[in-house]
Amino acid sequence: MTSEETLPKLPAWITVDPAAGMMFDGLPCALLAEKFGTPAYIYSARAIRSNYRSMIGALSRHISSPIDIHYAYKGNSSPAICRVLHNEGAGAEVVSLGELQEALLLGVPPDRIIFNNVVKTPEEIEYAVRAGIRMIVIDSDTELDDIQRIATAAQRIANVGLRVRPNVRAGFHEYVSTGHEETKFGFSRTSAEQMARRAAGARNIRLCGVHSHIGSQACDPANFLEAADVVFDLAKRFRTEYGHPIEAVDLGGGMGIQADDFARVTFDFDELAKGLEERLAKMFTPETRPVLYFEPNRVLVGDTAILLGRIISIKQDVGRTFVGCDIGYSSFIRPMLYGAFHDIRNVKDPWPTNPSLCELVGPLCESGDVLGKDRPLPAPEVGDVLALMDAGAYGYAQASQYNSRPRPIEVLIDRGETYVIRERESLSDVLGRFQIPAHILACE
Repeated sequence: MTSEETLPKLPAWITVDPAAGMMFDGLPCALLAEKFGTPAYIYSARAIRSNYRSMIGALSRHISSPIDIHYAYKGNSSPAICRVLHNEGAGAEVVSLGELQEALLLGVPPDRIIFNNVVKTPEEIEYAVRAGIRMIVIDSDTELDDIQRIATAAQRIANVGLRVRPNVRAGFHEYVSTGHEETKFGFSRTSAEQMARRAAGARNIRLCGVHSHIGSQACDPANFLEAADVVFDLAKRFRTEYGHPIEAVDLGGGMGIQADDFARVTFDFDELAKGLEERLAKMFTPETRPVLYFEPNRVLVGDTAILLGRIISIKQDVGRTFVGCDIGYSSFIRPMLYGAFHDIRNVKDPWPTNPSLCELVGPLCESGDVLGKDRPLPAPEVGDVLALMDAGAYGYAQASQYNSRPRPIEVLIDRGETYVIRERESLSDVLGRFQIPAHILACE
């Protein structure tokens, strides 16, 4: 079998030129690495726009209710990436004061912003209330009290939603499965009804939404439809039993791009949309249908970026070939954190005919700093450029300065031109904020 038959399919934005090697959005990866150095995150604006339009197009074809997509900043909050999606029509879903302020700075109208996190500080709640955002998603008993107290003091009415656990288990790892009964997120159905009763007595709280999020890398639309059955029913109950003006049902994000066997998949938004429309038609009249909110990230930006690195060292030992590169988990933590699989290619020969099985390792002083084991590569040479696929979601967002290593550069390709959208950190960035007490500095 050839490598093209055994290796995963490449993203649509990648082609291979016999002379130049791997191309990303029409530009040679080797030249990108030469121009911007490594490690380097490279994004395609064309790919981001295409993914957004595919999602909104499929949903709009089959669902007659209003639809609103709120891009989830958590997975990639690079301002240029967010702005590309806002220009396409996406709102914002944020989980921190920093993300909320960024969304407002980027021009997102407050009524297109959802604040959704399991723990929110009083400072975050007050900022959100005073900004008048579309919805603060309540995730604890005490948070309802905090919002009521802060909204009363500010003489505002706070629009809120309740996060519900629909008891659907989805996601590729226990750390990212967020819809089952044991997770820290949201309320059980019983507790959600109790919270709805409490919210009915809070004068400065307006319960206008029901929210669920089942997990990350969920590829089966049936999981989302199972969750929809729960939250649609609760939306009706909260309206009829407690008088809440439930206007929106938020089905979260987490739509996947990779199957359990690591094969590349395209999430079937048409199937999801058809199933949602059937349920909406059965459970609501045309006049009472809620707006449907979605909070995607990976399905919009995951496959739109690669992370370029270089081979720095090669070691033959114990019958294995250890290929050391300059991509460590300070640059990309997903393989170590979740055991996530990411396809990695040598850009000079991405479809090798006689590959060597290599263990790709990073430079950090941790045994877990391994990008991939038994990966087929052409005979590795120091200086070769490697491309790690599907780096657009939870890549730079989870990068760190561990081992005092600066975070990578971010580059956007748009209409054939390259734009630096975040400069590579310098050692001054890493070391520039420390302080040494004078009496310690003076000791000899």
